This record gives sequence, structure tokens and C-alpha cells, in this order.
Amino acid sequence: MASTAVPSGLSRNPLHLYRHLLRALRSYPSVRRAKMLHMMKLEFRDKRNLEGAERDEAIRQGLMELHRLAVWKNSERTRGQIEVSL
Repeated sequence: MASTAVPSGLSRNPLHLYRHLLRALRSYPSVRRAKMLHMMKLEFRDKRNLEGAERDEAIRQGLMELHRLAVWKNSERTRGQIEVSL
């Protein structure tokens, strides 16, 4: 199973987080990908001047979204490979 650990530096550098989110969106279903990409860009533009606790919260939300995308990607990779142990 692939790791969903947060790469080093993402919690301190919003640009790194932005790039990782862009990469993660590449594997998202095409029907929703364009809308999610547009919304993500708007969010980053709107929040680019945040400081302090507001900035930390915005980064935390971005990290949570990155984790959700990673979990989705991993679940797609294992689709149809269900194991049942009794």
C-alpha cells in the first residue's frame, strides 16, 4: 500500500503544497478535475496574503485536501482487489 505521508516542507511552503495538489489532481476523474483545478487556483489566489493563524489554517485545509486526493488515488489503484479473510 502506498504511503499518504505529507512530504517534507509542505506545511511551511504554500507553493510546494500548490504544486503537490496540481500533481495529485492529474489522476482525478476528468469530469470533475477541471472544476476542482479552477476552485483550487481561486482559493490559492484569494488566500495568498494571509498571515499567522489564518495562513496556518489555510495550509492545514490544503494538506487535508491533498490527503483526500492521495487516499482516492490509492483506492482507485486497488479497485476490484478486495480481500476477505475469515
